[in-house]
Amino acid sequence: MHTLFCIALIASVGCVVVALTDLVEEHNAKCPKGELSYSKMDVVSDIPKDQWPAFSPILIPDNFVEDDISKIVGNKVAPDSIDWREKGHVTHVKYQGTCGDCWIFASVAALEALYKRKSGKLEVFSEQNLRDCVPRCPCYGGSPPIAFDFVAIQQGGLLDPEKYYPRSETISKCKFDKPDADNTTVVSHIYFEGEDKLKEVVGTVGPVVVYISANRTKFIESHGEVVYDPDYKKSDPVDHGILVVGYGTDEEGGDYWLLKNSWGIHKGDKGYFRLARNRDGHLGIGTFCFLPV
Repeated sequence: MHTLFCIALIASVGCVVVALTDLVEEHNAKCPKGELSYSKMDVVSDIPKDQWPAFSPILIPDNFVEDDISKIVGNKVAPDSIDWREKGHVTHVKYQGTCGDCWIFASVAALEALYKRKSGKLEVFSEQNLRDCVPRCPCYGGSPPIAFDFVAIQQGGLLDPEKYYPRSETISKCKFDKPDADNTTVVSHIYFEGEDKLKEVVGTVGPVVVYISANRTKFIESHGEVVYDPDYKKSDPVDHGILVVGYGTDEEGGDYWLLKNSWGIHKGDKGYFRLARNRDGHLGIGTFCFLPV
């Protein structure tokens, strides 16, 4: 297990690279002052507004070391298919808006599933809690370890429910309220790689956060079909954090991963996407996998 709250970066990966231009520096400077309105900030003007928010940089540390998943999988065998929505471990699809903090949305969704596993209750947790309280500007890159370790270390495993810490159109002063918070029980996270391991963990433990290369028409404009993009190259960067909530096999599209996205219910199939599985890590899936524990 890892505790990587202080992370050394080797790259900011994203199809849309938000460099340290004067514009971004100015925008970031406003973040801790509570002056940032991400609903109106359109940095990537050459990409349609309903597409660009997902593609802010993904931060990749230089010290990721794979964990042994056997300590969480044990002797359990993954089924041929699974859908954690049917088991009551997945909350409604949310909308990240024009802040590029997919990493927060995917991480909170994973913490919701963890809380369900531990408590038996499904709670809708607050992304805004992390948007306001993590000491970095969330709209310009992050990673699940930052989110998991912040909740585990800085908030003692606690996270405010959305009903007590609702979404805001601005990033402002942290209003984390310990008496209102629930104990997610998170103490760290597991990191691993590869589709085979991803199936084992999703099939026997629960939903997992992954990075994929999502900035492509085949994915963005899909409506429930199994996405396979023949133009994808292994060298294409990952640029989006998303939650794997299941997998299965489609008669026409073949093996697939079931993904919960954070682009609202009007993208994909009511907010869910299916991505080709067992196709050599298509769109980068399996390159980086994170499970809160």
